[in-house]
Amino acid sequence: MNEINAPKRRRHWIPIVVMSGAFYFSTAASALAQTADFSGAWALKERTSLSGQDFVNGVPKNIVVTERADAIVIERVLITGSDGSENQFAETLAFSGKIFERVTFGKRQARAAIKRLEDPRSLAEIIEYSLPDNYQDHEFTGTETWQLSKDNKTLTVVVSNKYEKEPGKNWSMRGVYERVVKPEASAGKGVQ
Repeated sequence: MNEINAPKRRRHWIPIVVMSGAFYFSTAASALAQTADFSGAWALKERTSLSGQDFVNGVPKNIVVTERADAIVIERVLITGSDGSENQFAETLAFSGKIFERVTFGKRQARAAIKRLEDPRSLAEIIEYSLPDNYQDHEFTGTETWQLSKDNKTLTVVVSNKYEKEPGKNWSMRGVYERVVKPEASAGKGVQ
């Protein structure tokens, strides 16, 4: 018996079955597509040199992140000298891939973009740096790969810099950060 000649009571179940299947698959797809929110204040707990020179400013001392639907705002505090002096800067990176440009404290132009990775708890920032005071010449490419722990309390950032013309200068470092909880925000409200 073909569908056209099927009894009416059986035909009315077909749309319900199709709609149920569509709902199940759309719910599953949206659950997989959900990404972690990196928002919060992060304090450096541990820094490790993975390869190359160990730079004092290789990973930030503190990171403050504000994530929105279309972009992420990252504020970093770097130790920039052996005397403990600090430099702070912020950047707003659009998830659309739009390039963010700034001039570093070392007088380089930095052109950055961010993207989400396959793992919904990860993202990567790619930064191209110019030579100091010569924005037309590319010196090296930096990559920051961020991984948020499942409990949202630890952020691991791996920073790698690759010098295309001088591979002997390549280096990589890892920073492990703990989420900073403000005492007044958590009083009486449980863990934030």
